[in-house]
Amino acid sequence: MGSPPTLIIFYLFLGGITMTVKKQGNKWRYDFVLNGKRYRKSGFTKKIDATIAMNDAFEKANKGFAQDDKTPFVKYFNSWIEVHKEPYLTQKSVQTYYNAKNVFEEHFGNLALKDLTKTKYQELINSYASTRTTESVRKLNYCLRSAIQDALHEGIIYKDPTYKVNIKGAVKEQPEEDKFMQLEYFYKLKEYAQSQNQLSYLFIYLAIVTGARFSEIQKMRYKDFDIENETVHIRGTKNVTSDRVIKISREDIKHVRQVLNDFPINLDGDIFRTGASLITHNAVSKVLQRFCLNNRIGNYTLHSIRHTHCSMLIHEGISIYYISKRLGHADITTTLSTYSHLLEESQKQEETKTLEALRHM
Repeated sequence: MGSPPTLIIFYLFLGGITMTVKKQGNKWRYDFVLNGKRYRKSGFTKKIDATIAMNDAFEKANKGFAQDDKTPFVKYFNSWIEVHKEPYLTQKSVQTYYNAKNVFEEHFGNLALKDLTKTKYQELINSYASTRTTESVRKLNYCLRSAIQDALHEGIIYKDPTYKVNIKGAVKEQPEEDKFMQLEYFYKLKEYAQSQNQLSYLFIYLAIVTGARFSEIQKMRYKDFDIENETVHIRGTKNVTSDRVIKISREDIKHVRQVLNDFPINLDGDIFRTGASLITHNAVSKVLQRFCLNNRIGNYTLHSIRHTHCSMLIHEGISIYYISKRLGHADITTTLSTYSHLLEESQKQEETKTLEALRHM
């Protein structure tokens, strides 16, 4: 007798409605009931395709969540996150939207969509901005505005309260030069990270040589390193281009292996698993803070290592297109906007080279 067909079921609970995505055999299907009517469809080869189709069917059947302008914004926003963000983003990214919902709810409670005026929205932003940087305010505005504009598009509301909102924060941004470590100290940090055979030090070392995000290094596995081809697989999840394979030197991979030889191989294959969980941001930050204190260079964050990695590559004349791919940016526009001031310095050098080339024609 043959084995029974595989049955895998995923549930999504939305406003009291149970929506399921099932795998039967090698195909996926969705199934949900709304207002007494059943909606289901099968034949999808991937779970994500079935989930997307289910969300589209739900929106069409529910006509924009069956909500109107009297619906509290937090209720609309919560449903909007569950349908438009949770199936597609990482847990960390989704939490950013829920944090924005909490900020709104603390300020306005169950304020209806129709009562959210431009003045009220600006009051919310002003209150939040009084103790935040402009970048933090911008992120809050982006999360709220995305949902509000969808409500506008669906015809639930007829005016955009976020139009021309002022998002300037009262707290000064970290000076641009403080986001980038001087290369002299960057190279010293690499030596410091090599000095101890500890996972927290190895983490810093990998951040320096890869420029990867914290969550990407945290999820690295033994099998991700290919010494023959001098590559490492970065398990990115932030966007479709963040999962990538990049070059690092054979010497760097040898150091990684040397450190890991002192630790038992984890059954899950995770390099940075310490007991039941992965290494924490706090544990790694302490190593960086200790280095900064010893060298009296002020405070730097783990993300500043990523910025400095990029700065080093630009300084060495590496193309911005390659750097964008290496860092796993969604597109080159992100790289250009983040490192514009460094590129301006590079442009001056390129102009000098251009003039020299023209003189020798």
